[in-house]
Amino acid sequence: MVIKVENLSIARGGRIVLSDLNFAAKPGMAVRLLGPNGSGKTTLMRCLAGLLPPYSGSVACDQSDVVFSSHLDAVKLQMTVEENLAFWASIYGQNLDPAKLAPLDLNTIWKKHAKDLSAGQKRRVGLARVLLSNANIWLLDEPLNSLDAGVVKNVERAIAAHRKNGGIVILSSHQDVSLPKAKILEMVRFAPKASQSSDPFLEGVI
Repeated sequence: MVIKVENLSIARGGRIVLSDLNFAAKPGMAVRLLGPNGSGKTTLMRCLAGLLPPYSGSVACDQSDVVFSSHLDAVKLQMTVEENLAFWASIYGQNLDPAKLAPLDLNTIWKKHAKDLSAGQKRRVGLARVLLSNANIWLLDEPLNSLDAGVVKNVERAIAAHRKNGGIVILSSHQDVSLPKAKILEMVRFAPKASQSSDPFLEGVI
């Protein structure tokens, strides 16, 4: 289980947004994506998850072993927390074990409908999907948004435990996060050159 990205360029919305990106991640590694909004952090994660094809270059990543937690929480508002998580557990072929989700402190909201949750509570439910997945590769896009300090520490511990067990974590966050010995990717380094942005193929899909 490794991730290997070679000479990767990605186009989105009719233009190239990342160009000539190279990196690799082995079991136990973490990669932190840094850069302002619009620099391609989410775009790269979507490509690694198989939701967006490369424009050029290659991505070696077992997408059947990936869970992608985007900045949007994957919760159905008309369902309770328990029903949401039971759904995801069934998707991943897992039993719904509340003890496995202890780091996210869901006990007090277990029977609440998602529509009645705060932003931080919805974020915790969204992150629970990651713990339920049993995937080895975690793609975490702004996972700490709206979380209080105690839950942030628990999420950091869960990430550390995942890495200790040989998992890979790719993470973007505008907040401080403990990610020891993480590889840093400065996304602005991979902004396309002006000549690449005017590719004739892309002009046809704008």
